[in-house]
Amino acid sequence: MPKLSSWLAGSLVALAAVAAAPAPAPAATVIEKSISLDLTGPAVRERVRLKVRIDEREDLADWSAYTVGLDQNRKLVHLAASTLAPGGRATKVSEKEMDWVEWAGDGILHSSQRLRVVRFPALTPGSILTIEHEVESRPYFPAAVLPLREEDPIESLRVEVRAPRGPWRWTIAGDREGLAMEESPDGLLVTASGLPAPDDLELAPSAAGLGPTLHLAWGVGEGWDGVGEWFIDVSRNVPRASEEVRRKARELVSGVEDGRARLAALLGFAQREVRYVAVEVGIGGYRPSPPAETLGRRWGDCKDKAFLLIDLLAEAGIPAFPALIGVGGPEPLVPELASPFQFDHMIVAVAADGLGATAADGLSEGYLFVDPTDPAGSVGWLPPADRGRLALVVREGGSALVVTPAPTADQGLHLALDLSVDERGDAAGGARLELRGSGGAAVGEWLAGLDPRRAEAELQGFLARWLPGSAAEGVTWTRSQDSPSPVTAITAHLRIPAFLQRLGDGGSIDLRGSTTLEPPKTFADRPAPWVLEPRLDRTSWHLDLSRTGCRTEADEIAVDNPVGRFRQAVSPGDSGDAVIERETEIRRRWVEPAQGPQIRELALTEHRTTKRRLRLRCQP
Repeated sequence: MPKLSSWLAGSLVALAAVAAAPAPAPAATVIEKSISLDLTGPAVRERVRLKVRIDEREDLADWSAYTVGLDQNRKLVHLAASTLAPGGRATKVSEKEMDWVEWAGDGILHSSQRLRVVRFPALTPGSILTIEHEVESRPYFPAAVLPLREEDPIESLRVEVRAPRGPWRWTIAGDREGLAMEESPDGLLVTASGLPAPDDLELAPSAAGLGPTLHLAWGVGEGWDGVGEWFIDVSRNVPRASEEVRRKARELVSGVEDGRARLAALLGFAQREVRYVAVEVGIGGYRPSPPAETLGRRWGDCKDKAFLLIDLLAEAGIPAFPALIGVGGPEPLVPELASPFQFDHMIVAVAADGLGATAADGLSEGYLFVDPTDPAGSVGWLPPADRGRLALVVREGGSALVVTPAPTADQGLHLALDLSVDERGDAAGGARLELRGSGGAAVGEWLAGLDPRRAEAELQGFLARWLPGSAAEGVTWTRSQDSPSPVTAITAHLRIPAFLQRLGDGGSIDLRGSTTLEPPKTFADRPAPWVLEPRLDRTSWHLDLSRTGCRTEADEIAVDNPVGRFRQAVSPGDSGDAVIERETEIRRRWVEPAQGPQIRELALTEHRTTKRRLRLRCQP
């Protein structure tokens, strides 16, 4: 819910599934990419022409299959393909080389989406592929999203939009460098020449590999409140407030008076007692099933589960509303051009009044957001994919965009070491590693499926990689049952030979460990933003150095800026002990290029500090 409806999205996504081999580094050349969108009639006419030169044999892995995404509202009018060999011989691709493929995403039981697949034969480098197709579509909402680039360089790009009758709007999201735009009363023309292939960037948005995208909207529904009204209208005739759902709600909260506890009981039911399965046929990609039907069959997709939870909460006296959010498509949302096609998921915005909610719950605009799809979620913990994003909270009389909260304390890891160092410099003691949030959920599920001996061996290896040179024994693990976020805790007894190295009246200890941020070079200047995971990672060492004759000195290294913070503090004790605390916090999910210096400062400080040994003063 809702399925991505950019008119090329189906083709782009499905190409990866249909291609016979993993895509190599881009090397083909798109000689011509020409797209015409006619928005003037009752149906949208889409005409595409591509000419691609195969520069290397490996390019066929990218272009051996070309797909056109279709569904009940997208009909193929024309499709033709041909090849031109280096010697000048032209060959038309026959109907026998064109297949129909039913296509559905993960967890989708049935879908109306179909692919028309053109399969090209093996060709020699220098051959040219030509593809022409025309599609007629009647979108459920008057809008479209069009990627302008390819994964390969483009010699000539031409995108022409014929303007519809009445108001229409457009914008280009992403890097516009190299693009020329001409707007006229008749429409829009976007042209470019010599566009290079997009850079392969680390921590980049999912849309960065496709470069800029053209967003279009026309007709009714201007503004996000208009999108909300559209969705309300789509779901208006869905039967609600059935006696079956009301009865189930009363059963689940019987004897529970506290509002937060009621929410937890109903959310837990929707998450863990109703399986995620989707059927997306036509408007069913947007319209939820009746909550009574979802309850009876015990399965549904995200919008089905959201509407079931909303009706359950209504019977329990807790107001809640559907929230459309995008988690798998191009990001972030383009707020200046409203359309439902920027969303692919639904969660629930619960009115926080009367629930005893606190700042730790991550409130936003008076809403407590919950995700009935994720069985690891809870009242106090929103899955990372839902955090820090613009969501459209749909309400009668006024829908609005709200930024979902992105707290850090419940996502990350906490490592505590309590070590005693002997005269030789060897260290031994206890270690406790807590994995919080999505990491805690994933590791807990993984360990639960292993034989206990296998789990202990895996965790021993994990700790050895986490703390180089250490050996672990007596490893145990537990999963928390009483914390809002999923927590998996690993405890062990550690031995670290030569932890302290002495030289004369000095010494040093190695406090290396894993870093939260990528190496500083990852954050070099670039036009695309970085996508991070808001989190808090904390490591603390309590060291007994009394037998070594060595002492630490107080020291602190700290960086704090809007993107995040890093801090390492050394606190010596009076009896030969020391406490070293290290924290890295990432506060922002989306880091714009202008904030590059801030994230580089954090990464550089963290990596330099982590690599540096801690100096000690020692008795000769």
